[in-house]
Amino acid sequence: MLPFIKLKDWADASNRPHDDPDFMEYFCHWHNHQDIWTKPLLFLNKNHFTDHFKTYSEGKITLHVAETENVLSALHLLSDNKESLKNPFILRDAVDLTRTALGRFLNFIYIKAFGECDMDKIKVLKDACIKALDVTEKLLSVNPDFSMYETLKHLKETAPCNPDFEAVLKRNIYNEYCSQPAYELMPLFKKEAEIVFDWILSGKPDTDFKEKYDAILKGFEETPLAPVPTNYDLSDIIKDSAFIIETIICLV
Repeated sequence: MLPFIKLKDWADASNRPHDDPDFMEYFCHWHNHQDIWTKPLLFLNKNHFTDHFKTYSEGKITLHVAETENVLSALHLLSDNKESLKNPFILRDAVDLTRTALGRFLNFIYIKAFGECDMDKIKVLKDACIKALDVTEKLLSVNPDFSMYETLKHLKETAPCNPDFEAVLKRNIYNEYCSQPAYELMPLFKKEAEIVFDWILSGKPDTDFKEKYDAILKGFEETPLAPVPTNYDLSDIIKDSAFIIETIICLV
């Protein structure tokens, strides 16, 4: 899966104006190593989804398709080994590999959606996006390493903790320069997806994406962290992930 994992690298905006004849030559040397799906509103706010980005990302989509068979084989192999998944070391790797696969295809969905003009296909992409986010949320619940609540809980058990540290933790994991997969952030990513796809379906009107992002952030900061449900079967989650990826590839 190594070639697939490397697909996280996306071209970012350079300081050259878009009408500069050499823009594309330099554009691809400015890279963004963050996932698109964890901060689509900020990508839109900074106007990253330009024609240049689309041109660059088409090559990435080709690589996604080329690597799909290997990714699905790996996921099916993981899901078929239920006993092995009980080993905490294998469990961590299985969660991380599956999370990586889902994340790359979530990036894929956003890129496809921005280049698509058929509204019926946009609706299908939106449905696939929400389903992929739903299964990612279940996946992250399996490993407490991805829980902010568990992180804060262990910190408090280890040493005295500033009562305001929960707010600090939230601001450090969901902000303009950093937005990482965590169980507690999945509802936020789903809200962002709903806003983005509704915007596309309504004809891409002028929108203050930063204002919408700030509203989501405010709600997140005001909601106390809570225990994570642990009633999901990892093998079933991996199977669901593989099915969703197969569905996404059929949309090409």
